[in-house]
Amino acid sequence: LVETSGSIDFNDMVRLAVALLEDAEDVCERLAKRWPVVLEDEAQDSVPLQEELLGRLTATTGNWIRVGDPNQSITSTFTSADPKLLRGFLDRDDVQAVDMSISGRSSRTILNLANDLVRWTCDAYPLQAVRSRAFRDQSMMPTEEGDPQPNPVDGDGPCVLFRRFEHRHEELLDASTRAARFSTSHPDATVAILVPTNKMGFDVAEALRHLGVVFDERLQSSRNARSIVDTMARALSIIAQPSNSRALERAWQAVGIASGEGEDGGDENASRLLRSCYRPELLLAPMDDDTLTTSDAFPPVPGIHPETWARIDAFAQRVAKWLPAAALPVDQLTMALANDLLDEDDLATAHEIAMFLRRLSDEHPAWRLPELVAELSDAAVGRSLLSQPEASFEPAPGRITLTTLHKAKGLEWDLVYVLGVDAVEYPATLDDDFRGHQQHLGGDPAQMARIWMLQAVEGGSETVDGTHEGRFETIAERLRLLYVAITRARRFLSLSYSDYVPVGQRTRHVEAALAFEQLQTLYQARRTMPEAE
Repeated sequence: LVETSGSIDFNDMVRLAVALLEDAEDVCERLAKRWPVVLEDEAQDSVPLQEELLGRLTATTGNWIRVGDPNQSITSTFTSADPKLLRGFLDRDDVQAVDMSISGRSSRTILNLANDLVRWTCDAYPLQAVRSRAFRDQSMMPTEEGDPQPNPVDGDGPCVLFRRFEHRHEELLDASTRAARFSTSHPDATVAILVPTNKMGFDVAEALRHLGVVFDERLQSSRNARSIVDTMARALSIIAQPSNSRALERAWQAVGIASGEGEDGGDENASRLLRSCYRPELLLAPMDDDTLTTSDAFPPVPGIHPETWARIDAFAQRVAKWLPAAALPVDQLTMALANDLLDEDDLATAHEIAMFLRRLSDEHPAWRLPELVAELSDAAVGRSLLSQPEASFEPAPGRITLTTLHKAKGLEWDLVYVLGVDAVEYPATLDDDFRGHQQHLGGDPAQMARIWMLQAVEGGSETVDGTHEGRFETIAERLRLLYVAITRARRFLSLSYSDYVPVGQRTRHVEAALAFEQLQTLYQARRTMPEAE
């Protein structure tokens, strides 16, 4: 796709930049003088080419400052990032490593739990290969007295809960109910529900909506964002094809969805009638003829209630006001319709839609509104959903944040619920079930290919078992993901799993994650023997 469009992606740009520095030493020298110091943040997510690029830029000065935590590398199984890169860098003789181990985010109990996970994995994990690759053996230290950012104080009662449920729906409902109760009783505190998959997140979102709870949904594509995209695609379709009865029906649906009445707009007969409209011009551009009525735009249909005709007439008058906006650039057209359809809180998403369509229009000058609307419709059903800004998100007190474990990185909350800590989401042995594994292909082809390519780059053995290596990497990364989840909590933490979870139309029994059981044991030991701290 990139080649056929005559474009290059980010990886291509890095690759070409490295090639340029290899072939043109003078360019490397000039750039080193221009940027005498290079500061790299989130270095644990560095990829081989990026490390090669920055290494060449700083080869003469040695001023390469890398900031990162190898224990929070959580993208290596689905990107080319590799936590071994930063670990190897820290162990180099020419590198001065400075540990920033003091953390004031979490209470001492939660810090201890995270440290216990690292220590147990490095010292006693059943698989030797996982011990050496999951974590860098390091511990977080609490702040000292007088620090401007002190650790939250532990309460008298337990601040970490380990909970087991019989069925997944009980687990999701319990977390939703408890989170809602906490946010109501502690309006100044923040609370989050962290899920391992977007699918589980969508189920939690439904439970929260059923409870009437206000929450911030930060999943791969929130239902609200998808709904806004869908609404705007339907509304724009009538501007693109005003003589099309199907577009007329879609516009009716857009108005209904935006008003909260649903796709049928509160009148199923009206929706069906609009689909059969054979003279849309009588609705949208009525002639000055007193003998014509709204029903003349439709085939003769007996028994239609006068209120239905009145609703259709009001809808037609509203859409007729939209049509002159067709002369505007697509981004202005989109915002004009959005201002008429959407609530003020949704206009930011509408603006993103407008910019999306504007970019498409600039990239494809020959496209007209029908092609742009078709592309937006594809986005609405998930083929190319609009990106949603993440960097500016800040958890709001008194509101629940619902997000995935990966998107929780870099954030913190007073209370965190971590759901689904079972052997499916956190496999512990080579015999466990692994997502993406295809028995008929001997494993996960993508993961196996990645392992073999990295081995080739590193000059490793060609006979390495790609399936086993991939599983070791997955086990290690899921442990790091659990570590990230634990360290999102400031004061309170709940870890839970269910004995029975849905798989398609069936239900299957699963065990608790090995790490869940071990952490529960270590936590109870600290509770009964505080001196172990």
